[in-house]
Amino acid sequence: MEFTPEQIEIIENLAGINYTIRQLAMYLDLSETLLYTEYADKDSTLAYHYDRGKLIASADIDMSLLKDAKNGNLTAAAMFKKSEKATRINNLKNELFGN
Repeated sequence: MEFTPEQIEIIENLAGINYTIRQLAMYLDLSETLLYTEYADKDSTLAYHYDRGKLIASADIDMSLLKDAKNGNLTAAAMFKKSEKATRINNLKNELFGN
């Protein structure tokens, strides 16, 4: 399925604010079934940009959290450490069992 550059930007932005595939289909006025099928193909344009949008939003939050932690915010430091531990565990699981 082909998307315009504007649609790709919308996909990434809406994924970043945790919209579902169903909501995305409604917003873009496209078939929900078609978008679910497209997203199920992990090599598709939709899957890539939907996941990329979630990643970008998450990275922005994590960078802000790290900045706050470095500036002495103890809550941010604790949250960062917790996230760091979860990432380490996930990396080990992927190393042992694959994706």
